[in-house]
Amino acid sequence: MKEKKFVFVIILSFIFVVYAGIIIILNNNRKIPKDDSMILLFNNTDIIEYKSNNLVKASKINEDLDYYVYVNNNYFGNYQIKNDNGFKLIKNNEQVSYEGLFFAYTNNINLKVKKEIIDEVNESDLSKINSIMNYNIKSNDLIVNEKIIVDLDNNGINDYIISVSNLDAYVEHNIYFNLVYVVMNNTKEQILIKEVVKPKDVMVYPTYYVFNIFNINDSKYDYVSLQKRYYSMGGEPNSMIYEFKNNEYQKIIN
Repeated sequence: MKEKKFVFVIILSFIFVVYAGIIIILNNNRKIPKDDSMILLFNNTDIIEYKSNNLVKASKINEDLDYYVYVNNNYFGNYQIKNDNGFKLIKNNEQVSYEGLFFAYTNNINLKVKKEIIDEVNESDLSKINSIMNYNIKSNDLIVNEKIIVDLDNNGINDYIISVSNLDAYVEHNIYFNLVYVVMNNTKEQILIKEVVKPKDVMVYPTYYVFNIFNINDSKYDYVSLQKRYYSMGGEPNSMIYEFKNNEYQKIIN
């Protein structure tokens, strides 16, 4: 009787060991899907995916990869990012704080953030602006006054992005406007944004700032990203992205 019990225990133990082994093998062989999507993040507002050589809006971030992070267009470090009521930077399981304009991208993208020179418009630029808007504006009337100097087509010649606006609700003007345009190789001009705003709409219209310039896969032309900023009643900031297609910059993200 004791021998039968002993044999039974051995058989039962053997079955348990085999069963446990099968479970371990199955778990080790089971492939857990990994998120390999390529993601760009702009401030706490925009998630963009690079997919099939195109930038498209997305709804979730990739938490499987590290991100290269830039703050105020300067490299800030390499971090994990969690999306929890805004993008949280994580290093060694601790949250890292930052202040300023935030941009990040997953480390599986061949992306370069371009260094640009930030200046203000000069008298020659003002003359061009006034001719475009058919208005005589002075530089001290501008609440947005940006001249970004950067080589957009990577040919060794500086190009310019000019963004100006007089959308000041507390100063009276005959017209209110936003104007953003590009000058390439000192000759070719292209207007990206030209808006004439009614006085009653000044508080709900955005102004536009150059957010950053970046290049993907060492392409000939750089992407241009702008940021919309509103008065408090107008809306939340969000990004616009332009890509050079068919011999001109075209808006692909709004």
